[in-house]
Order: sequence, then structure tokens, then C-alpha cells
Amino acid sequence: MAFQVPPSKKSKGQDKFEFEIDGAKFSVRRFGAFSLEEHIFMRSDECGENEMLDLVFGKKGTKLGNAVRALEAEQYSALQDAWMEDSEVTPGESQGSSS
Repeated sequence: MAFQVPPSKKSKGQDKFEFEIDGAKFSVRRFGAFSLEEHIFMRSDECGENEMLDLVFGKKGTKLGNAVRALEAEQYSALQDAWMEDSEVTPGESQGSSS
């Protein structure tokens, strides 16, 4: 019998990390919910801080992207840490190595 690839967790809503900024609710994909192509891009030299920010929290000009970019550095760090913990990505480990 051939190996069957397990179904995506998207259909069950298990791929989302939810959070609030000033009372506004947002959700983003957990690290494991990014496509293989996105994981490869994250590990590439082309993916810097801005590209990672766009990919995870949305582009500048979007409601979420603007809300995240308006955070103070300490607030953003706390949000990023919470997303990584929820996504089961450990600090100090290359994010790409957790895929």
C-alpha cells in the first residue's frame, strides 16, 4: 500500500495563531502551515527581516501589517516569541530547521 500524505491541518483550523493588538483580533499561520516553497524561501539569502515580516505578519499597507509595524520593539519581540512558541519553533534554532 502506498504512503498517504496526511491531510492539511488548514481544514480543521489548526494552522492558525490568534492574537490581539489594542483590542483588534488577528490570526496568522503557524510556522508549520507554510508551504514547502515558503520554507525554502525562509532559509534563502533572499529572505531578510522585512521579507520574513511580510510573510508571517502581512505586508505594509494591510491592516495586520500596519498594526504589527506600529508596535514597539519590545511588543513585537513578545508577539514573535509567542508565535514561535505556539508554532513549536525554539529560539536559537534556525526557523528553517523546524520544517
